[in-house]
Amino acid sequence: MNLRLKILSFCFCILTLLSACSQKSPQSLLESSQKRDDQYINSSPSMAADEEDYSKKSLQTQDRDESSAALTKLDALYNRKLIYQADLNIEIKKYEETYQEVQSIVKELGGFIADLQVNEGEDKKRSAHAVIRVGESVFHEAVSKLKKIGDVKFEQINAQDITEEYTDLEARLKNKRELEKRLIDVLQKRAGKLSDILEVERELARVREGIEQIEGRKRFLDDRITLSTITLNFYEPSAITSISQWKPLKESLKDITEIFAKSLGSLLMVLAALLPWLLLGSLFIYLTVKWIKRKFFQKANSREKASN
Repeated sequence: MNLRLKILSFCFCILTLLSACSQKSPQSLLESSQKRDDQYINSSPSMAADEEDYSKKSLQTQDRDESSAALTKLDALYNRKLIYQADLNIEIKKYEETYQEVQSIVKELGGFIADLQVNEGEDKKRSAHAVIRVGESVFHEAVSKLKKIGDVKFEQINAQDITEEYTDLEARLKNKRELEKRLIDVLQKRAGKLSDILEVERELARVREGIEQIEGRKRFLDDRITLSTITLNFYEPSAITSISQWKPLKESLKDITEIFAKSLGSLLMVLAALLPWLLLGSLFIYLTVKWIKRKFFQKANSREKASN
C-alpha cells in the first residue's frame, strides 16, 4: 500500500512540473535567453576588447600597405627621366618693362636666357623671341610667373619621357667599357703577330669611338633633363585704327604711281635703244630732201635758160 502511494505521488509531481513548463510563453523564453547572452557579454569584456583591437590592427595594416604602394609609385616616378618643355605666346603692354621683368624672373630662379631675338614692325611695335633655360625643379614655377607678364594667347607644356632611351644608353655604355677593358688586357698580355695586334688596336679604337658617341648623347640628355626649356614669345599689340574711307584711293594712287614709274623707265630704255637709229634716220631724210631740192632747182634753171 505504501509503495503504491509513493508511485502515485511521484507521478503527480512530474505532471505538475510539466504543466508549469508548458504555461511559459515563447516570449518569456526569448527574454530569458537574451538575459543569459547579456550576462555572458558583461561577464566577458575582454572578448569585446580583443575584437576591437583586432579590427584596429587590420585597419593599420591596410593603411601601411596603401602607404607602401604610394611610396613605390612615387619612387618609380622620381626615377623616371623627363625632359620638360613649354611654349608661351604672351601679349604685353610695354616691351622695356616686360623685358626687365622677364630678366628678373629668370635670374631669381637661377636660370638664364639662352637666345633672344627682337623685331620691330612698321608701326614701331616690338616683339621678342626668347629661349629660357631653368632648373627642372623650378620649371613649373617659372612658367607660372612668366604667364603673369601679360595676356597669354598660347600655352603648351610637354614632358618627354626618355627613361627607356637613357636606360639603354647606360647598358650599352657599360657593355662597351667592359669590352674596352678586355681588349686592353689582350693587348697587354698577347705577344702574337703584328697583324693580330693591329687588328685588336683597330677594334679598340672602334669601341672607344662608340663610347664617346654614347657619352656625348648621354651628356646631351642630362643637360635637357637638368635644365628645362621655355620658349617665350612676347609682343606689343599693334595699334587698332579705323579704316579710312580714303585708304582705297591712296592705295590706288600708289599703285598707279608705281605703274607709271615702271612704264616711264621702260619707255626711256626703249628710247635709249632707238636713239642711234633715229639720228641716222633723220640724217638720211635730211640729205634726201636736200638732194631732191637741188635737183628740182637745177631743172627749173635749165628750163628758164632754154626759154630765153
